[in-house]
Amino acid sequence: MSKLISEARRRECLPRYALTEASTPAEVREMAARAMHNELMIPWTPNQTLRYHKEGYCSNKEYVFEENCRYVGLPYSDAGGSLIQFLQYLDPKTGCITLPDPDNANRLIGNMCGESVLWALAAVSPAICGGMQSGFMTTHQGLYPVGKWYLDPRIESYLDYSTYNVTRDNGKEVILNSYTKARRGHALCCSAEAGNKSNHALIIVADPHVEYLPNGEINEVSSYIMIQDQRSGTKQGGLELVLDDGKYYQSMGRAEAPITFRELWAKGFVPLATAEMLGKKKPSPARVQWEFREDGTLAGLLAGEVRSNFILCTLRLTLKNEAGDVVYNEFRNFSTPDVVAGNAWKQPLSFFDPRIPKGEYQAALTALPANGEVKRLRRQVKVF
Repeated sequence: MSKLISEARRRECLPRYALTEASTPAEVREMAARAMHNELMIPWTPNQTLRYHKEGYCSNKEYVFEENCRYVGLPYSDAGGSLIQFLQYLDPKTGCITLPDPDNANRLIGNMCGESVLWALAAVSPAICGGMQSGFMTTHQGLYPVGKWYLDPRIESYLDYSTYNVTRDNGKEVILNSYTKARRGHALCCSAEAGNKSNHALIIVADPHVEYLPNGEINEVSSYIMIQDQRSGTKQGGLELVLDDGKYYQSMGRAEAPITFRELWAKGFVPLATAEMLGKKKPSPARVQWEFREDGTLAGLLAGEVRSNFILCTLRLTLKNEAGDVVYNEFRNFSTPDVVAGNAWKQPLSFFDPRIPKGEYQAALTALPANGEVKRLRRQVKVF
């Protein structure tokens, strides 16, 4: 029997990031930091052995998540998914994960470093879009420089022109001073030249600790920033052990770790933030619109579409018969390919294909945008 995980511990990691137009930049940053923390610290136990065949970065590796073992955080994978999508497979009563294809778990749940950061930022900003990778964290995807470093607006991807080059163009003094302006909830990302696998992205946990030399210059060795990040672990067979509430869990990400200004500069990290974090734009609540044919039929409902100002993580359709029994309950997760294709903001409902008998049903459509606000539409429908 699967070992149960504390319900209170799981509830702490539920995605509830709704903001209002009156929310301050500090509140926006706090929500982003919390969103990243929840991705890295959600506890879970697999109901079956899950196999991860690594693709892309860190390819040719395989991680095995053993049945009945305790784990913390989304796995490092190329699935490009968010915490909200991960929760669709999690039993809220037991904390157990069950997947339809356990031998190819990397295609269903988890994400890489850049995707984990951008899902955290997407929880507070509708403008976040693009490739959902560290190489695409530019103003074209809704992010702005923190501090006085200059980002050429013509740069659409750091994979074309690396952050290492950007930092050298700006100069060490400008970049080090920009690190001092970074705050909890801001992002840091780096990319190297093509073919170099040192691309990485982080979320800042605490405001920088800054020390100065006698001449007034920043001491890059003793100055540091506490960060949290998703990564491909190398210990304990690809995972690290974390002690939590007296019990051992295994984790791939880091919830808190220091990184010095010297290391940030050496790797070409740049600090970035959303417009809402910098006071350039007011925060927004989630707005979901349902457009469909109001003729009282299931066919009319599924001929419509759903639109959202935030990236949609999950869309679910549930149908109950007149006796109250659930006869259909399916969901669609939106991940990196959907974001890249622009389908994560506007999606037809026709991909749902319930094969059910004629009769009357209670239909419930549930949309979960990246900020965790539940948006639901209920209709009484007929099937002819």
